[in-house]
Amino acid sequence: IGDALTLTCSAPGGGLAVNHFEFRYQVGSGAFQSLAAGTAQLNNGSYVGTSQLTVAVAGSYNVQCRVCQDAASTACTNWGLDQ
Repeated sequence: IGDALTLTCSAPGGGLAVNHFEFRYQVGSGAFQSLAAGTAQLNNGSYVGTSQLTVAVAGSYNVQCRVCQDAASTACTNWGLDQ
């Protein structure tokens, strides 16, 4: 509890326009909570985005990300498909 984690998500760069990454997490069987969006940075041919999560409670965490092609988040991959 209290540990700060850096979450990372990536997507291949070849022709895909990536605007940002979105992150969410779930503790146990609770509801998903949104985290700050990560700006897409092109790094060695892949887009990478990060977000921070501070562990507030003990439990099993499920973290997901998705790639969004526009700032309005209307063109995003499904949750959990990207890593």
